[in-house]
Amino acid sequence: MKNSIIFIIIFIIFSINSYCLENKKLIFACEDKTGYPWIFFDNFSGKPSGFDIEFLSLLAKKLDIQIEIIPSPWKRTLEKMKEGKIDGTFSASFVADRAKYGIYPPYKDGIPSDIYSIHYSSYSIYKLKTSPVYFNKNKFINLNGLIGAQLGFSIVSDIKKMGYLVDDSTADPDSILKKLISKRVEVALIQSERADYLIKNNPSYLFNITKMDYSEFPFHKKPYYIMLSKKICTENPEFIDKIWKTLLEVKTSHEYFDLIKKYNISR
Repeated sequence: MKNSIIFIIIFIIFSINSYCLENKKLIFACEDKTGYPWIFFDNFSGKPSGFDIEFLSLLAKKLDIQIEIIPSPWKRTLEKMKEGKIDGTFSASFVADRAKYGIYPPYKDGIPSDIYSIHYSSYSIYKLKTSPVYFNKNKFINLNGLIGAQLGFSIVSDIKKMGYLVDDSTADPDSILKKLISKRVEVALIQSERADYLIKNNPSYLFNITKMDYSEFPFHKKPYYIMLSKKICTENPEFIDKIWKTLLEVKTSHEYFDLIKKYNISR
């Protein structure tokens, strides 16, 4: 009788916990910098929009929950997730060390399965049109200065492993391009979509900066994921499984393919 009562109490507590989660607003943080087409901010309201934002809206609709999105510096976002102050973040490429901050989607062959990615993004090398620097056989030629890269981004460790000096003092791609213009960095290594958007919309960048041939560059497209806090995953394992399963459903929906067409994204 006593064991039965304990079992009922545990069942009720678990049920209440799961019920509360499925009917509450999840809080996600995202990087507070424009990364077109994935995320960008309205100049007046500051409200975020973009492919990733609309993807999360589709996910929330299918889960029948609300997802509140809070812009935050990327490194601070990871710390908030580690401390359980937010329920998750996006969009995060896979870095083994980053797993200490939160939980990636289910793994396959030692890394998160890319079927759970919400988008792919590539990195490109940008230099001044007058620069003699070029990239050949997995190394930079005529490079004597710093490589500008975004603070907290996975590409930083990739460059350092190649033996190059990196200026990763800011996560803002616009600030890195300004450093390139002023020759404080010799090349910039930034996510292609972000940099291309900024260059296209800034006459000074368009006139002075060129993108190096992507086919020669070793860091090709990477999948980007939603990450969840360890706290929410521990407290609500069944609902977390539901999130991953629903994410896959979203990626096979006609709304998802409409979203791809809307933002002209290659998969």
